[in-house]
Amino acid sequence: MHLTQFGTFDAVYNRGYDGWAPLNEFTQSCTMGIGTFHALNGELVAFDNQYFHCTQGVCRPAQQTD
Repeated sequence: MHLTQFGTFDAVYNRGYDGWAPLNEFTQSCTMGIGTFHALNGELVAFDNQYFHCTQGVCRPAQQTD
């Protein structure tokens, strides 16, 4: 398992909602974790090299364009 931190709570607290890391950058270095998408458009759930985009209680496989 490898965990990488791309952002901080401080960035979200200060309304830093703009996405800056493409999904493929995340998937190359992390196999498990949580996060959010650009403009807080849902949650990112990563588990066992599978990546999901969750919104309103529904999760689907994350796409590079999310």
